[in-house]
Amino acid sequence: MNGLRRTLALAIAASLVSLGAANAAPPTRATPADFAAIYANPWNDDLFEAFLLKLPTVRRGAKVRYVWQGDLLVDRETIRRDILAQSSGDAPARSNDELKVMTVNGVPSFWPRNKRNLTFAVDRASFPSPSAYQTAAANLEKAAKAWVQACPQCGLQMTHLAQYDAAPDPTKVTFVARYDKDETSFIAAAFFPADPLEDHVLVIAPEYFTTDFDRVGVFRHELGHVLGYRHEHIAGIPGCGVEDNNWKPLTPYDKSSVMHYFCGGAGSMTLALSPTDVAGHRGLYGAQ
Repeated sequence: MNGLRRTLALAIAASLVSLGAANAAPPTRATPADFAAIYANPWNDDLFEAFLLKLPTVRRGAKVRYVWQGDLLVDRETIRRDILAQSSGDAPARSNDELKVMTVNGVPSFWPRNKRNLTFAVDRASFPSPSAYQTAAANLEKAAKAWVQACPQCGLQMTHLAQYDAAPDPTKVTFVARYDKDETSFIAAAFFPADPLEDHVLVIAPEYFTTDFDRVGVFRHELGHVLGYRHEHIAGIPGCGVEDNNWKPLTPYDKSSVMHYFCGGAGSMTLALSPTDVAGHRGLYGAQ
């Protein structure tokens, strides 16, 4: 299957395909009918448990994280909350305002000015070869630099602390980038600023090293989530699917946004920051 068919987003509600979703989808993948059923019966515990079994998962020790909205790893409570919000009639109507920031209890969730010295380690031992580790580390540094340079006045730093790569310590860095040789549900998956410390992991799947999408661009997209940004197509762009209502608009809709999946006739293979992305980023981080 070529890169164009491995798109960065088929309709999420239809297939939960993530950044370059892999060909080897679980045979029990949730269908549009499953989504319709759970949204119609959000309090049905048996239905909810059955629904969870149809979602791709990533295991972290004894804990399970579900692949949600394409390239996010979340716990079951987050999925329940999103389903309830979507089912309550509070889901947003389609909007012309995009580049959206994550919200928690209605308040924008991003890094406050006194916590913008973000650091990361790249788990060297998790990669299949030294060259794979070096490629991932170099590309992540380039992606981080793009976000930092987009807003010099924002007081934002994203620094690779390579001294921790041999034995990453999550208490000494903001997040850890780690390769998962068994992952087939996405190219990479990230987290939001308010997520628990234990979830501050950027997971890299084998397809990262074979995708036709720009590999630095994939990391630019994932670091957008780390900074608090939601998917550009979140408000119901036809062909992309609808997510939840935990967001606030920052800019006019931009089909070239780094946060836009390759869906609905929009998105790009390069996943570069567009001028609108830069404006929205400066408007959020530069103003506070």
